[in-house]
Amino acid sequence: LILFCIGSVGITSSLAPQLRDSIFCSEEDNSLYFTYSGKSNVLEVRELNYQVNMASQIPWYENLAELKMPWIWNKGPDYHVPAIQNLNFKVQSGQMLAVIGTCVKTSLLDVITCQDHGGKIKSGQNIINGKPSTHQLVKKCVAHVRQDDQLLPNLTVKETLLFIAKLRLPKTFSDSQREKRVENVIAELRLRQCANTRVGNEYIRVQLLWNPEPSISGTAQDMVQYFTEIGYPCPKYSNPADFYVDLTSTDKQSKEKEMESQKRARSLATLFWEKVKDSDDVLWKANERACVMTVINMHSQSTEQLPGGLKQFTVLLSRQISSNFRDLSTLLIHGSEALLMSFLIGFLYYGHEKSKLSIQDTTALLFMIGALIPFTVILDVISKCHSERAMLYHDLEDEMYSVTPYFFAKILGELPEHFWFVVFCARATALWFAALFPTLQMSTFFGNTIFTTFFMSGGFVVRLENLWLVPLWISKLSFVRWSYKSLMQIQFTELTYQMTVGNVTFQIPGKLVTMNLDSYALYTSYLIGIGTGFMLFYYLSLRFIKQKSNQDW
Repeated sequence: LILFCIGSVGITSSLAPQLRDSIFCSEEDNSLYFTYSGKSNVLEVRELNYQVNMASQIPWYENLAELKMPWIWNKGPDYHVPAIQNLNFKVQSGQMLAVIGTCVKTSLLDVITCQDHGGKIKSGQNIINGKPSTHQLVKKCVAHVRQDDQLLPNLTVKETLLFIAKLRLPKTFSDSQREKRVENVIAELRLRQCANTRVGNEYIRVQLLWNPEPSISGTAQDMVQYFTEIGYPCPKYSNPADFYVDLTSTDKQSKEKEMESQKRARSLATLFWEKVKDSDDVLWKANERACVMTVINMHSQSTEQLPGGLKQFTVLLSRQISSNFRDLSTLLIHGSEALLMSFLIGFLYYGHEKSKLSIQDTTALLFMIGALIPFTVILDVISKCHSERAMLYHDLEDEMYSVTPYFFAKILGELPEHFWFVVFCARATALWFAALFPTLQMSTFFGNTIFTTFFMSGGFVVRLENLWLVPLWISKLSFVRWSYKSLMQIQFTELTYQMTVGNVTFQIPGKLVTMNLDSYALYTSYLIGIGTGFMLFYYLSLRFIKQKSNQDW
């Protein structure tokens, strides 16, 4: 069964045959929609009343920006607003139901799929196949296609569906059966012509619709005639769909207008019910209880086990590697950044091929190499993580996979870019801040702040013995400090430098430069420990912080 939520769109009953023919018949593709051959599913909503907590719709960081403290966020009688009132409908497999309205359509689908956050069902029931809706029941037989694209842009349509099939179909399905199911879905959705085309994103679409809820859909003569007969003619040169949606909506500009519009809407609903109550259409018989339903026996999760953690890990790892290495623009940007950084450092030290760099110049070069390259890495990783955050949030909410397989697939899938320990630490830090904070701006700000702190306490800008207690302790966690000391060990060990004072030249062994430094292996273990610690923080953030993006608030 399919539920469409249409914003400001009116479809009359006389248009239904034409609309059905235009949707189900195609000269380009003879495949059929709705090829479901199983038992009938029935979804029923009875007397649903739902309230939305308006305070929960405002992100916590916006409240803090307005100097609102947490203990006053949910206070006040106006925070709970009725969103759905006395809603009734019933729809069966093979039927298409359009929910017309200007708001709360997404909330209705969230309530049906048990994913409503920030609201409360005051009364009513959601019934699936004769049983009250539960999270496990919804997961078993309901698919929720959201209004926003949450897909990896570098995978093809077929690959995207195949990865989902590997994650959601039971273990009893063979690879050929999974591929067959994907082919059936592609045929059912008429995607054969673009099955091997990359999904892409909003930047490469052929056409961008500025109005996400268009209000023109065929002729509206029957709708105009109906409302004219009951005393609400459409003004000349007005869009009937817009006019009548505004007529039936609640105006919340003031209390008086809200009460007046609600009274008018109830009156229109009563008139409409009088018109259709004797209709044979089962959609209007919401109070009928004697409807014969074929109830499906919903098996427990134990009878059809979903893929385990190891299978999820292998699928996610394959998806991660495919997505990373197909993102050609990002790879070119990373390569250009590294090349540009090398050119800048080479340009600065150009002309010293005949004479060796002094000890001071060499230490400065080593510090810049160990500090500047990780800085660009942090910005790139945070940006990429936030571009995938919405997809991750919905996948975890839908229990597509668990946090642990995703964590290890994310780390190992990007392991080829971790060939340098200081880069490994920088990427781990960026991943943690990307998962810790809900917006790209906050993650970037705090990521830059902590990196600047590590940079200043790295031991080159200010000598460590001159730092006061707090930055001295911070320096112990600074991967810039330990990478700088490691590079010093590598560069100066077993080399001899010349220092000229007046007419006298001294031979200075490299061991004298590094005599206060510990072994290279110890510094390497420090870097591994710091990187592992940040990875642990990243895992805990994924595990206990909902990865909501801006569009999900």
